[in-house]
Amino acid sequence: MTNSEAERPSAEAGAQARHWIARLASGDISEAEMADFREWRNLAGNDQAFRRERALWRNLSAIEDAFAPPVPPRSGRGRTSRWISARKKRLAIGAVAASLVAIAAGPQLVLMARADHRTGIGEVRNLVLADGSQAVLDTNSAIAVDFGHGRRDITLLAGRAWFKVRHGDPRPFRVAALGGVTQDVGTAFAVERGEAGVDVGVTEGAVQLLSPVSGKALVLTAGQHARYRQGEAAQRTGGPSAGTIAAWRTGELLIRNMPVEAAIRAIGRYRKAPIFTWGRLDMLEPVSGTFTTGQPDDALSTLAQMRGLSVTRLPGGILILRAGTTG
Repeated sequence: MTNSEAERPSAEAGAQARHWIARLASGDISEAEMADFREWRNLAGNDQAFRRERALWRNLSAIEDAFAPPVPPRSGRGRTSRWISARKKRLAIGAVAASLVAIAAGPQLVLMARADHRTGIGEVRNLVLADGSQAVLDTNSAIAVDFGHGRRDITLLAGRAWFKVRHGDPRPFRVAALGGVTQDVGTAFAVERGEAGVDVGVTEGAVQLLSPVSGKALVLTAGQHARYRQGEAAQRTGGPSAGTIAAWRTGELLIRNMPVEAAIRAIGRYRKAPIFTWGRLDMLEPVSGTFTTGQPDDALSTLAQMRGLSVTRLPGGILILRAGTTG
């Protein structure tokens, strides 16, 4: 047996890896199953099998055809048969429904298959990485970890995370998001991937931030912040003090001079049910406050009272926040 054959994952491990990928992609995996998955992955050979099978999911373009609705074949006579059975109609409806579900779930399915660690809505998780570094994931966040010879690379796939890097390891510790890379220089820092781009804040030490189009690294020290968008250079920004960066780690949600609609979105990250807004919220004064991540509805009620919003509660936890009319 050659060395490459010895290192190749067994057929059984590959089958088990595919099972776990399917469970992760289902979107309804339980905490108990996640614990079983982590235990299985720690066994010799299983991590390699999982990475090999997961590689099939890493490029969305390779599987995007699976998410496209089927195109019905055209009739050779140019017309639809009038005697299609009721059973065939039900099957056709079911196929369309399944296609719509696949289209909606496709990006999330790929995200879950790529992620090594992820959190559900309202969940904050503390992790100890293989090198002893600490990571904390905020609600609805995901990271992929690639530690190997000469590297400690993490990709922030969604949401936000805080890292406290363990010293004494010569390998660089890098966090990639939207084409940019934040590299540790002996530090603790937070990275957030959102609609406005990527935000980086440093709580201890310093980081080097290399944005997608910048040829020179931007150095940030404790208490400093920067933001970049895909295809743009990083810019220094204001933000909370070093001691309050990533306050969500301890269950606090700090909102400072934030537009009302942005504050509603920030609170809504911790709710499973959606929030809809109505009216000219952009005409309202920005808001500030300290709220509890574990009680998002209380935070929304307080915000509504602060800015005179009406709150309509619908079945399933759906909320509608409406601004008063203006003249």
